[in-house]
Amino acid sequence: MPESAETGVRRDTLGDTLAHYPVSSARFDEMCSAPGTVRPHWQYAMRAFSALGGEELGRRRDEVQQVLRENGVTYNVYTDTQGRTRPWALDVIPALLSSQEWRTIEQGLVQRAELLNLIGADLYGPQQLIRDGLLPPELIYAHPGFLRPCHGALPTPARYLCLYAADLARAPDGTIRVLDDRTQAPSGAGYALENRLVLSRVLPSLYRDAQVHRLSLFFRTLRSTLAALTPTHQSQTRTALLTPGPQNETYFEHAYLANYLDYALVQRDDLTVRDGHLWLKTVDGLQPVGVLVRRVDDTFCDPLELHRESLLGPPGLLQTVRNNSVMVANPLGSGVLENPGLMAYLPRVAKVLLGQDLRLASVPTWWCGEEQALAYVVDHIEQLVIKPVFPLPGTATVYGAQLSAQERDSLIQHIRARPHFFVGQEQVALSTTPVFTGDRLEPRPMVLRSFLVSRDDGYVAMPGGLTRVAPTADSWQVSGQAGGLSKDTWILASEPESQFSLIPALEHSVAITRSGGEVPSRMADNLFWLGRYVERTAGGARVFREVLQRVLDTETTRYDTSLSAFLSACTHSTTTYLRFVGYGQQRRLAIAEKELFATILDADQPGSLRFHLNALLRAGQAARDRLSDDAWRAINRLDRELPQVKSLSEMLESLEGLIIGLASVNGLNTESMARGHGFRFMEIGRRLERALYTLNLLRTGCELPHETEKVVWEMVLAMTDSLMTYRRRYASATEAGAVLDLLLLDESNPRSVGYQLVQIQDQVLSLPRKKTLPHRSAEERIVLEALTTLRVTDLERFSQSNWNADMDETLGQLFADLSTRLLALSETLSRDYFSHIEVQQQLTAK
Repeated sequence: MPESAETGVRRDTLGDTLAHYPVSSARFDEMCSAPGTVRPHWQYAMRAFSALGGEELGRRRDEVQQVLRENGVTYNVYTDTQGRTRPWALDVIPALLSSQEWRTIEQGLVQRAELLNLIGADLYGPQQLIRDGLLPPELIYAHPGFLRPCHGALPTPARYLCLYAADLARAPDGTIRVLDDRTQAPSGAGYALENRLVLSRVLPSLYRDAQVHRLSLFFRTLRSTLAALTPTHQSQTRTALLTPGPQNETYFEHAYLANYLDYALVQRDDLTVRDGHLWLKTVDGLQPVGVLVRRVDDTFCDPLELHRESLLGPPGLLQTVRNNSVMVANPLGSGVLENPGLMAYLPRVAKVLLGQDLRLASVPTWWCGEEQALAYVVDHIEQLVIKPVFPLPGTATVYGAQLSAQERDSLIQHIRARPHFFVGQEQVALSTTPVFTGDRLEPRPMVLRSFLVSRDDGYVAMPGGLTRVAPTADSWQVSGQAGGLSKDTWILASEPESQFSLIPALEHSVAITRSGGEVPSRMADNLFWLGRYVERTAGGARVFREVLQRVLDTETTRYDTSLSAFLSACTHSTTTYLRFVGYGQQRRLAIAEKELFATILDADQPGSLRFHLNALLRAGQAARDRLSDDAWRAINRLDRELPQVKSLSEMLESLEGLIIGLASVNGLNTESMARGHGFRFMEIGRRLERALYTLNLLRTGCELPHETEKVVWEMVLAMTDSLMTYRRRYASATEAGAVLDLLLLDESNPRSVGYQLVQIQDQVLSLPRKKTLPHRSAEERIVLEALTTLRVTDLERFSQSNWNADMDETLGQLFADLSTRLLALSETLSRDYFSHIEVQQQLTAK
């Protein structure tokens, strides 16, 4: 075996693996033209991979997945029974195309984008293509993507389509075919960018020396194009990216692109239509939106006119577009261009509109709405792929070769009943590309999605795009939902590439500011609850840690006097009930293990630690674009700190790691977030939750029998991380009055209720408020009342010598009063900052 030039260590090569790399005569292989024969543009990369060796390549593959996990790159799978996001899967071997071949593909893509742009403008304008018989009326008017409210009413820019993507496949003869057109809200460009950043980090030398075309020009053009869409009469408007929300399959990409392009990431509830304009709800008030980049299907963008049951778009959006007060990219109604039935007519339309033949042909397609095409599809159904022209629940792509005779007959009946709803397409034997799996290379079917963005003189294509490969070598379908992998796509330049930065170029000089931009109300809400859930999870972890330590304590004489106190604390802090008190040591451990596992790990049990941790992760994901990279990585790692362990001792170790991880999240957020409104709401949430947690523990200490006072107050100090502070200050046994002073009144102790109220007051005073308000806001009054109540409390009489039942009742009333005020503060913040409710108006006379 050869030696590494860098280390002098002998390492294995991929020579044997390549010799056994199967090349099928029925498919085009991207790497090999014949068994053992590597195509010219692959040779340099294969020499580099052989020099690395299989073991090192496996290590770098693991590094790829580790980086993706740390960056929180996810792809939501709707059929996942666990309902969790999956880490994005990226192969360490890139997909390669030569610069010469890419030039031909690029020309075909640009021509196709121009053609669909003209078709879209015609369908929602003069409809001359239908009048001249170039497109069947049934193909357009029967398609749910053709939105009649948009016809003739929508002002459009010079180019109807701003964004376009095409799914490409290579046939066995080497020709590139278009499988699908994506014209609504093409997804994948953000993943392609992330793939590039990760692979260039893991394979830096190969990436540099291979002279790969950069992606920067595409994203710079995208940003400039969207900026130019702003209506000319609008000023001081925002560009926003509309997402369905964190449950969408590509939500990571939505947040990623919004952050990268410096756009506001918004959902339906962040937007409102008033006076014919679209507004972004922020904690500073309503801000105008001039451009809306949508990642929501157009039929769901406006429940008022398009789909009345939609919860994804703001009511009245379509009217704001008619008013030319906002520009939507891509335009509402562009979904009709994704109709696969159009592919059968594109060659003829291209000759009429462009005077050219298609340079990039579609996969042969027959629309069943035509009698002759229907007959062909029925007669050749075993060789075809049957697709609905519009995806609906219960419909799916069907491969005729996979059907039984009975299933084929049933499918034919469905097609004959609604012929205009189906197309038949030639089944393409997809080309294969190498995937490094295990310790070898394996060919997998692949599809390339390429992206284009418009500009004044035409369209700019992303060099390459997002390559997706099938989950197995014999898969019929390439889909992320089916578990496929992705690849970074390298277009190899014939000469060194210009060193463009992926950071968008400045279009004008930057005005110095101390503001971080407006904070959408939903984002403020998410940050508020992120702060609360971080503290709530940390408090629960501390409670369960102390309980576990007592459960695992073999000194049975301490059991009855301490464990019941801990279980009471657990009930107050987490609203979960543990019932294993009063049994002997052996029986207690058996019952405790079952109950503790449920109350810690059961995600479906409200109040459990996993329940709160999942809520924290959801809030963190929703606030992703407001967090630093390090803070997001720390949040993303928390999920691994609470695994499905097998014993209570392992659980105790996991809780220690979780507490440290949560402290890291708090520290990184505190040190990396600018002191803007987003930070203020997160800090208020954190301090509010910590105050409630401490009050619940103090209530526990006062309610339990006083003969267990030493154990109880030591428990409270330990659960608030104040035990060492108490010991350094008093150097004596725990005493109720001293503990209450430390955890209730001492405003120098960052764990005390008083400290939390002071911090909340400081943040509340910095929140935006109505300029016309001459007096204190409701939030300011609530905090002032709570802090004043606490400061005038006399704790000197609560000493061990004169403690009685009346004092218990007095303290209980104080704790309840403070808790009530804190909860009222949460509700008031929600009303005043997280929702913008219009004054109701009567629309009809009485």
